[in-house]
Amino acid sequence: MIQTIETGNYVAHLHPMSGEGVLVCPNPSRNVWLGAESVHEADWNAMIRRLDAVGYELSDDERGHAPVECGQTRDGRAIVGLFGRDPIVTDPPLDLIAAGSQALMLRARVTS
Repeated sequence: MIQTIETGNYVAHLHPMSGEGVLVCPNPSRNVWLGAESVHEADWNAMIRRLDAVGYELSDDERGHAPVECGQTRDGRAIVGLFGRDPIVTDPPLDLIAAGSQALMLRARVTS
């Protein structure tokens, strides 16, 4: 079961069983600036708050840098990794993680 959360420009697909998730980012060329803040920036902040409220956050790499890009959509939008702080299945088996990741990538329409 995949849960989807949408804001105006961002779409998060979450797999609560394994705690895996992906965030589909908007095309940067379609950003609109409103004074010193952009629409994408305001929407990013709203999405991060919503993800935090349901127990998800950005994945980081081995050096602690986030976000970590994990692919692109067919139309070239970046996809970044998410993880749930409290998955339904604690210490999920690899087959559940793999199935969740595959379902997330299909839902996000990843090309790579």
